[in-house]
Amino acid sequence: MAYRIENKDIVISGWENGISDDPYTGISDLRAVNTISVPGEASVNFATTKISPPLITGTAASANAGADTITCTGITGLESNMTITFSATTIGGVSINTTYWVSVSGSTIQLYSAGPLTTLVNITSDGTGTFTTIVPTTPKHWTYNMRTGNYFMLDDSGKCWSDFVSSATSQYFGYMGNLVGGTGSTDGNGLITFSDSKNNDYLFVFRRSRIDYLKLNSGTLAWVYGWDPSTGGSGANYGFNSTSTGVNHTAIYAQDNTVYYCDGFYIGSFFQKAVGTAFDPTNTATYTYNTTALRLPSYEKANCLAELGTTLLVGGIRNAIYPWDRISTSFSYPILIAESYISRMETINTTTYIFAGNRGRIYSTNGYQASLYKKVPDHLSDTVEPYFIWGGTCSVKNQLYFGVKATTNDGVAIDNYGGLWAIDVDTKALRCTAKLSYGTYAGYASSLIQKYSTGPTDTPSGSGVYIGWNDGTNGGIDQGSSNPFTGGEAYVESEMIPVGTYLTKRTFEQVEYKLSKPLVAGESVALYYKTSVGGSLTQIPLTQGNSTGDLSGLGNVNFQNVQWIALRAVLTSTNTNPSYTRLKELRIR
Repeated sequence: MAYRIENKDIVISGWENGISDDPYTGISDLRAVNTISVPGEASVNFATTKISPPLITGTAASANAGADTITCTGITGLESNMTITFSATTIGGVSINTTYWVSVSGSTIQLYSAGPLTTLVNITSDGTGTFTTIVPTTPKHWTYNMRTGNYFMLDDSGKCWSDFVSSATSQYFGYMGNLVGGTGSTDGNGLITFSDSKNNDYLFVFRRSRIDYLKLNSGTLAWVYGWDPSTGGSGANYGFNSTSTGVNHTAIYAQDNTVYYCDGFYIGSFFQKAVGTAFDPTNTATYTYNTTALRLPSYEKANCLAELGTTLLVGGIRNAIYPWDRISTSFSYPILIAESYISRMETINTTTYIFAGNRGRIYSTNGYQASLYKKVPDHLSDTVEPYFIWGGTCSVKNQLYFGVKATTNDGVAIDNYGGLWAIDVDTKALRCTAKLSYGTYAGYASSLIQKYSTGPTDTPSGSGVYIGWNDGTNGGIDQGSSNPFTGGEAYVESEMIPVGTYLTKRTFEQVEYKLSKPLVAGESVALYYKTSVGGSLTQIPLTQGNSTGDLSGLGNVNFQNVQWIALRAVLTSTNTNPSYTRLKELRIR
């Protein structure tokens, strides 16, 4: 329980224990609050900000063929290095459904056919047109190259996004211009960077039926499509044993300097052959490639990969994880769990956490056996037996971050799980640590990656995570901010407290909040109550509190003849010297 009786007061605290498995034996909900930094407090957490380009529809009002410029309307927010595509145009030299990078000067733009801003489009005749910015669909995979310091995201349409080509003003992640048309070239199924011993860095995109790559330190976005590892050639669909829709090609760049990727019931691999010879994907003498490095049972499909020490764990679509020492011709005895479909695996220290099935259950394994670790609570869905779908996972500072969405038992979307979720690995405390930039809890965090520190003084802002999301309709990318939430996004909600019975209902008169640090200007606490699970919230008007310097606040209310009571405290902070509105406890008397 998160409450106790003290001098006849009901005192609610224990935020550091996280959200309870049910609404009767602990904290019912925690949103956008930090309960880890100072145990015993619930403070307003750091906000998230969108860093993917906005959707902008502009009009090319006139073109100047002599100057290769286009005068536009409706382009507020358009920045240099963003990409656009025309849906209609009469401008000579400009085509519809083609990717162009833009250089922006006021209301005038220039187009470039290669990015970022390397090949200026020659406008051959004047004309008009309509265009939109290219924006991500659902982000699916992330990777990071330590040597270049860049992050890369692959969305489910196969487009690659990165700070490698960020926009000029807002530093939005930019589209890297890789082609997504053609048979088997859609379905972004895997993404990884590879660095050799000679300071060469490559980005590999795994699609449904081909592998594309880009040399990152070549100076241009010169994509090579359809790599054939058996010959070093390119231009067609090679490299996979299984290319049907629904086959995942998730890849990892492992500690043994080898790239492993899922391929139906096979795991493929490639690595640099000799330290003294640079890796060159066009030269088979410089790498070793194996399309069948590991074979799973023929009824399986490899779905995700994780390293646990020297063991490579392969998660399938059944209820098994296959441990492989990377040397033997087969895997060790499978690790079985109670649910089928292993969606994601995340290793922290000596434990791998397994996101499986559709019941919201997270398992853990030491490499030999698995056990239930944590469950996402059903009671937040306001229904019974919801179905859960896992999003992205990553870990930062001993916090296990993940995304999840849910539907009712008959498939109707439940818009209450679409934030950034976290579990403190030490205490198992669960909370929804942030609302995403689109401002609701619809959708979900579809892919995550840690923002790595490059040195002892490098401190990634907020939670230190890049978040790919889908809001139910559109996709985007967020990052953590160094400013707290300021719009009342943060709240805590107590359990349903059994204060009476049918024959002995009770009436209360006051509710008080207590803080551990005085409020500053712009900060406040709002209190609400409800008398049943799923019941409507009623605000409690405060008679004292919410002034600068206050450590507590008080509201008078008559809870007439109630059997159950739950309180919600909504915490608002400010960007100006915030105290973060540090809630210590609530009291009912």
